[in-house]
Amino acid sequence: MLLGYFDKMFASKFAYKDNGGLFPEGLLKGKSVVCISVMNGPTFYPLFWLNNAHKVLMRKALFHYVGIRKVKFFEFGNMENSKGNHGEKINKVYKYFQELNKHSLSS
Repeated sequence: MLLGYFDKMFASKFAYKDNGGLFPEGLLKGKSVVCISVMNGPTFYPLFWLNNAHKVLMRKALFHYVGIRKVKFFEFGNMENSKGNHGEKINKVYKYFQELNKHSLSS
């Protein structure tokens, strides 16, 4: 389902332009993205079992392809566990955006 969404959002002539060369020109240079991933299993599962393949693919095959270089990932595991510190996890994301807002207001 997400793949179809990404295909529509990162369409040719919006996110990239084919110049006839080996790689297209990314049209989203200077933009940044925040990815928030939640899972039922432990947070370390993708790191140890999958070598963070999902992050590598998203960063290189999607975001770098369209020119986005600044990528921030938040990964939260044990989300279906009632003792999963959900408030603490949400607070990390909140604090990140607060800091971004402070920097943008001071610039």
